[in-house]
Amino acid sequence: MQRLVGVGRIPTLDGWRGIAILLVLIDHVQLSCSSRSHPSPLPLPGLGLHGVTIFFVLSGFLITSRLLGEMEASGTIQRLLNTGKHGFPSVLWMSVLPLAMQPTAHFWWPGPATACNS
Repeated sequence: MQRLVGVGRIPTLDGWRGIAILLVLIDHVQLSCSSRSHPSPLPLPGLGLHGVTIFFVLSGFLITSRLLGEMEASGTIQRLLNTGKHGFPSVLWMSVLPLAMQPTAHFWWPGPATACNS
């Protein structure tokens, strides 16, 4: 079995990432444009879940291969600690901002019905 630790860019994974994004986008359009009186033109349930699953599998593979490469090279996983330390403010901001904006959402969010009226 071939080892993929420390492998550089894998172009095939870009294609899979694109497929995953398209599946999620198609699912979002389906959900926002369907109603009881006007069903979705693409009755394909669960596309978004499959897209998210593909994306998480790819991310897990890439992160794990990088961490294993670092562990093999230096014996420690310092990058994981640095990423957590630098990423925490962003995660905190992206968690607090939607909660702070939620009480006023009905003033600025038109709702899904206006996006698909034609």
